[in-house]
Amino acid sequence: QMASASALMPPAPTLVTYSTLMSRAIYLGKAPVALRLWKLMKSQAEYFRNENTKCRSPIVPDVKAANILMNAHAKLGDYESALDLMHQMASEEGGDDVPPMTPNLVTWNTLTDACHRAGDLSAALDV
Repeated sequence: QMASASALMPPAPTLVTYSTLMSRAIYLGKAPVALRLWKLMKSQAEYFRNENTKCRSPIVPDVKAANILMNAHAKLGDYESALDLMHQMASEEGGDDVPPMTPNLVTWNTLTDACHRAGDLSAALDV
């Protein structure tokens, strides 16, 4: 009976699960929900910054997930958080939210959008 009970357990959420839900939340105009989903993902034992050495499938954000997080910040006009995320991506050590990675064109465009939405056009020109 124990084996059949564990067979009914749903699979653990993955980076794709969280990224998809966050993307849909942003699309529906619910950027704060996307940020809460990111926070929930970070609280999982499988998250790459958490001390879980026994984890078989860690959740390690990629550039697509980082762009989705940055888009949530942009939609809220939170340029400072978007810029902080960019710095985490570019850092050799990464940051609390993401490991080191190379920003892509979407990343730069999203950061520019965050500047625009925050009303800081001079910052947008610096990007």
